[in-house]
Amino acid sequence: MELKKMIVAMCLTLPMMTLTACGGIGDDNDNGNGGDVVDDGSSGSNPGGGSNPGGGGDNSNPGDDTDPGDGSNPGDGSNPDDDTDPGDGSNPGDDSDPGDGSNPGDDTDPGDGSNPGDGSNPGDDSDPGDGSNPGDDTDPGDDTDPGNDTDPEPPVDNEPDEPSADGYFAEFTDASCADGQYREALPDLKVDLSQVINDIDAKANPTAEEIEAAMMTVLDAGYPYGAFIVRESPGFDRSYNCGYNWSNRGYGWENSFGLAVHECGHALDAYYNGGNTYYLSEDYAIPEMRRDYFSRNELSGDEYHNQIPDAAANSTYFDIGSTTGNQGIQTMYDEWAQYVHSVALDYLLYQYPQGRRDFYLEYMLNFAWAAPRYLIWAKENHPDDFEHMMADPDVLQATLVLWGQTWTYYDAFINNTSWTPSQDEERYVEAIRDPKLQNIMNEVRINYGCNGIDQPE
Repeated sequence: MELKKMIVAMCLTLPMMTLTACGGIGDDNDNGNGGDVVDDGSSGSNPGGGSNPGGGGDNSNPGDDTDPGDGSNPGDGSNPDDDTDPGDGSNPGDDSDPGDGSNPGDDTDPGDGSNPGDGSNPGDDSDPGDGSNPGDDTDPGDDTDPGNDTDPEPPVDNEPDEPSADGYFAEFTDASCADGQYREALPDLKVDLSQVINDIDAKANPTAEEIEAAMMTVLDAGYPYGAFIVRESPGFDRSYNCGYNWSNRGYGWENSFGLAVHECGHALDAYYNGGNTYYLSEDYAIPEMRRDYFSRNELSGDEYHNQIPDAAANSTYFDIGSTTGNQGIQTMYDEWAQYVHSVALDYLLYQYPQGRRDFYLEYMLNFAWAAPRYLIWAKENHPDDFEHMMADPDVLQATLVLWGQTWTYYDAFINNTSWTPSQDEERYVEAIRDPKLQNIMNEVRINYGCNGIDQPE
């Protein structure tokens, strides 16, 4: 539970929408993501190939047009050029075969050993690209549309998973509304991560570079959206070293992975592509509400607070005197989103005992319990705010989408891992079943334009 203590202890000013959040967000020397250990091919000026196309590697390994590479590795992130015999300006080649101007590549025709390509479609080892899809592993793109540093597309590696027909998702969501229509490609449990996890776990004192490299290998293979979060987050210091900074805290690899996904997610929401957006999953980047409304620590006085007096997130986010309790709904929903991301990583790693965590599930459920309570409190104590929220599509959409995402992951943990709910998790679920909470969620659906579902009196 050491990481749990870290999360609740690290609270400071979050420059996101002039708000504050908690969970070890960073300091003037933290976060960001410029020099990635694992190159996503999103920088540089010329696209590369191999396993990291999209933008031609990083600024130090560009695989550029005048030195296109060798016969087997034409300009990828790991071997951008030939060490010993690059050829001349008209006949570049590789160590053993300098080429002849038409194979495997010259200044106008970069390619690889088997797919020489042409000047507008420089491919990689197995796929010369199609010129229209710049930023993924199978369609590396072309010279004119390689992707860019500021607005790459999030990765989509598999199809969204369908929720179970008889689980909590079915119980708590409306199939005809945004919550019940939520779908996400879950982290891939079929990917074998045992080697990288065993290797990093075997190191007595792994360096920050080693932790970051292992983390990005795990995320790229099993949770691509998590890799997107860490890689594209500018961090709160705007250094674009977010993954490294959260690997350099001395918390061990097993804690650093989760902290990086969570905390880099805060900075991503705050700054990426203009900020003020909740980046939830491949298909869901939704706008943040413009108003913060009232302090969420007012919930400590509602009729539900003492149902779970030791609720996991209360002392940090909701109690009077808590670190961030004087903030409103904006950062409440941002924290909710990041705890879902934390749960997503826990879901991926749960089959590996060294990386197993499950307490984030309590935090995710704590926020799912708090959201309808916040709306009820507004209705009963801040009627003007409530009226505004029920007319604010950003509040309505964020409430429903996060609600659907929460139950997607709760079901996934139960159905796809060996985890079973403890009494701690079950008490949140039972509290959320309260008819008054379910009715306010139905008001959200109706105001969002859905028909709503019948609720108990």
